[in-house]
Amino acid sequence: ASIIFQLLSSFYKPLIILKKEDVIGYEKTELYIRYLSFFLSILQAIGICLFVSIPLIKHDFFYYILSVTSLVTGAMIVLWLCENINNYGIGNGVSIIIFSGILSTFFPTIINVFEKIRIGEISYFTFFSLFFIFFFLLIVILFFEQSYYKISVNFLNKQVGSKIYAAQRSFLPLKINVSGVISPMFATSFLLFPAMLLQLFVFSDNFMLKFFSKILTTYVYPGSFFFVFFNVFLIFFFCFLYAKIIFNVKDVSDNLKKNGGFIIGYRPGSQTTFFLSFIIERLTVIGSLYIAFVVTVFDCLSFFLNVSFFLGGTGLMIVIVVRLDLL
Repeated sequence: ASIIFQLLSSFYKPLIILKKEDVIGYEKTELYIRYLSFFLSILQAIGICLFVSIPLIKHDFFYYILSVTSLVTGAMIVLWLCENINNYGIGNGVSIIIFSGILSTFFPTIINVFEKIRIGEISYFTFFSLFFIFFFLLIVILFFEQSYYKISVNFLNKQVGSKIYAAQRSFLPLKINVSGVISPMFATSFLLFPAMLLQLFVFSDNFMLKFFSKILTTYVYPGSFFFVFFNVFLIFFFCFLYAKIIFNVKDVSDNLKKNGGFIIGYRPGSQTTFFLSFIIERLTVIGSLYIAFVVTVFDCLSFFLNVSFFLGGTGLMIVIVVRLDLL
């Protein structure tokens, strides 16, 4: 819900105005996010009740009321818990909940891997190869997530009342991975959601629905060539889209101009905007390649080695990014 509002606040005028109202605007936006979260949790709860069949339970009206109420109440408790984590300054509440959810599967998976080695399903060579690949990816993610491109910014002499503040020099730090983990999450969701819906029409009487559902289930599944290809394409698309939303070059340029700041060799205003846009586009290309590499490595390994991973590229990125944020 917060991601949807973040995307809308970049082009929907009432939300842009609300965003500029500081504390009052922030509180109103948070309230709208809660309402949307509540609505989405109802939709998801209904979906779960419709598609999860439980033997020996009668699927009557009372079952749906009880199940939907329980699931929505659970979602709202988690939302309340996330907000408390935020308020106590521990970190981003939602991220920490996702982080703990991913890590909760870690030890059972390790036990499962050792059990497979014991019975001979996984060789020692495969195990150590995967360990070194995992360790290498860990270093790559840590390097890129902590890397910044620093742009030197100079500030002119400033007079406040009778005091004159001397010219200062500072840096504008730009992250290489501007979009964070949002782009791979969006890319995977956009691929899996239509496939999940069309799976329901495999036995449909409608020829077109049946045809598309069979193609998707046969060729576009996690680990397949087409899945990896479309996933990489969508990662690039969402990286550029989210970078434009997160880092508004016009706003940054205007703020520098208002505060008497300038980049050497570029005039405040349109020249600075063009230069920042030039830098952001190139950083986003590097960031997109890095995300695509991390995400597809696990898909390729699953396909060639026939090994399922408890932690994909996106999951590993979430764990490291949240850990760095906590630190």
